[in-house]
Amino acid sequence: MINGDQHNRLAGNLHIAIPGIPNSAIIARVRHQLAIATGSACSSGIEAPSHVLRAMGLPTPILDSALRLSLGKFSSDSDLHPTATLLHQAVQAIHSLSTGVS
Repeated sequence: MINGDQHNRLAGNLHIAIPGIPNSAIIARVRHQLAIATGSACSSGIEAPSHVLRAMGLPTPILDSALRLSLGKFSSDSDLHPTATLLHQAVQAIHSLSTGVS
């Protein structure tokens, strides 16, 4: 799910949540391949959920699965497909581990 307004957004940032999948598990799998974090750069090193997402009233399960992806100035649509594939593979792998299904 997309966190925040779908139309009025900061360019180059995508904030999503993948309910049921801990953000830390996804980050551990893709951190060397994607610009991904649980919050903004000014909150790096802080493990608490984003105060902004809390203020938006998001429930704890969504806060625990929230991820922030950053795009570069020259990122193109063709750059997004491998990103989506990496995220999808990470989610599938984590889901398989948690359910015992491969």
